[in-house]
Amino acid sequence: MKIPQDFLTTVAKRVGVSENELEVLSRAVEGQAMTAISQQLGVRKDALQKRLGEVYKKFEIPGSGPGKLAKLEQFLISEYEKQMRNRGQQGVPPTGENTSGASCRWDLSEAPEVTSFCGRSTQLQTLERWIVAEKSPVVAVVGMGGVGKTALVRQAIADFGHCFDCIVWRTLSDRHDIATVLDSAISFISDRKESDPLESLRSSRCLLVLDALEQSWRSRRESCEEIIDLFLKSFPQSCLLLTSWDWPLDHSKFGDRPSEIRVLELDGLSENEAQMLLHSSSYPDLLQSDLISELINLYAGNPLILKLVANHAEILVSGNLAQFIKSTTFSVGQLVRKFLETHYNDEIPSLAIEIASWLAVNGDRAISLLDLQENGIVDPDELWESERALEWLEMRSIVIREKSHNPMVYFRLSSQINREITHQLLAKYLNKIGHKSYNDGNFKSAKTDLKKAIRYNESLAPAQYNLGATYEHLDCRKEAIAHYQEAAKQQNRAAYAAINNLARLQILEGHLDEAIAQLKIALEKASDRVVIAALHKNLGWGYWLHNHCGLAFDHLHQSIDLEGDRPAPYYLLAQVLEGKGELEEAIGYWEKGLQLDLNNHTKHSNTWSLPELKIWQMMARQRLGARSPELSN
Repeated sequence: MKIPQDFLTTVAKRVGVSENELEVLSRAVEGQAMTAISQQLGVRKDALQKRLGEVYKKFEIPGSGPGKLAKLEQFLISEYEKQMRNRGQQGVPPTGENTSGASCRWDLSEAPEVTSFCGRSTQLQTLERWIVAEKSPVVAVVGMGGVGKTALVRQAIADFGHCFDCIVWRTLSDRHDIATVLDSAISFISDRKESDPLESLRSSRCLLVLDALEQSWRSRRESCEEIIDLFLKSFPQSCLLLTSWDWPLDHSKFGDRPSEIRVLELDGLSENEAQMLLHSSSYPDLLQSDLISELINLYAGNPLILKLVANHAEILVSGNLAQFIKSTTFSVGQLVRKFLETHYNDEIPSLAIEIASWLAVNGDRAISLLDLQENGIVDPDELWESERALEWLEMRSIVIREKSHNPMVYFRLSSQINREITHQLLAKYLNKIGHKSYNDGNFKSAKTDLKKAIRYNESLAPAQYNLGATYEHLDCRKEAIAHYQEAAKQQNRAAYAAINNLARLQILEGHLDEAIAQLKIALEKASDRVVIAALHKNLGWGYWLHNHCGLAFDHLHQSIDLEGDRPAPYYLLAQVLEGKGELEEAIGYWEKGLQLDLNNHTKHSNTWSLPELKIWQMMARQRLGARSPELSN
């Protein structure tokens, strides 16, 4: 992105940058080398570097070396985007004037904030040519999740949005009705003044952005096609700009104008662009590692994954980048194996799995049979087996044969599988980050990241469970139940934990028989000690409310035997003993439960408690008030 000179001058003057320093800065952010600037200005190179050093001090740019200029550029871009966003949401463009002379109105209220943007100059030029110069009525930016489609479109608006009379951004979800979204956008564009609201789209130069269209393809494909057809036939002055994971449309459906639909397929960042992106990392050791190129290649330059790894390295990397890359490589191999076993019922050659896995961990790079041999994936003496495995993969479009004038044949993993693997990694990382926020008591941040995780992999049971628990903490029981139910569809630890929580909510609502039945089934299947302890606790609770004291007593004791540091089974066991008339023995359990409760609140900053636990705690204080004043406070 080119930073406007008037903006650069204003910001530089604000921090006290001199005219001479600004002269160097302006040329440096344009990408000119110091040698060239020295020749243009007739000033020694070391003197120019000293001026630039003063600029870094005034902008408070930390660090040393060439990365400081990249950090300064990122700061300037971020500040410019903030200004653009603030003005855009007020209905005026950030800089420049629109070509028609009419007042420009923007609605970017649903456009996400882009904190860093690197490279993509070729793609920005392509979009500007299609949208501004050639006035294409429909343009789509297509690519897998996290590759930077939204950021690219956001940047495109910053670069040439002033060419439009009106810009509206709408971010879609699977709950959105396309017709309603279009009505909302048209209402803003027409400003409710036209008797025919569509007239504004015909007579004015308008840009409508529909972000994340993949959310609507499956259920509302016909509506999507109708909107595209509408822009092709009726709004020659305006442009519909779309982003999507894929582009499943048959252009021949759109009569004699299919060539006016432009599709830009977006890949990952180049290594240089990715390096620049990582300069904003909160984990500086990442940049100094000789493994950084391997990391970029492993993720095929996907900017979102790279930013997640860089900005949350303490959660994801745990201080050992080499081990992280090794474990990720193994995870990718497992994901490929699971994908093939899930989607193909016929017998899969073991070598085919090895080849597909190795292609996956080599990013987007095309691989030859010789590469496979040199890296020990295939045996040179078993050429027939290698060719058979590649043929099996190619027949099922798992690998794609590259077209080349070179006699060497190259293969690449299909974009569908690459996208599937990338999305599963994104979901896994976002779930970890969201779970950390949940444990820290930051439930709103947790909700944001966990919702993103599910968007990339809705069958990830841990993310569904964590989002359900997050909603429960936010007192959104209906949403919590929905996500627990999604998690419960799987057969793993998170699924049985979700069944346990669903049963707990059913007990609170008085549906004891249904809760007990679900808990008993889950108990037969679960293998995790913590989950089994929780299932026993809730079974004991359910049986106690059902007046089955003996069964309640047994299950609550089993829960304590497995996990003796949880207060709930002690509180419940105290109530069971009281029901049996054993009041003195019950006091010991009230006391133990309350002590554990107090210890847990001391250890953890997250002080949220289950509503029933608060009631039991209050009961414990009442029982113990006369005996132990300290515990009753």
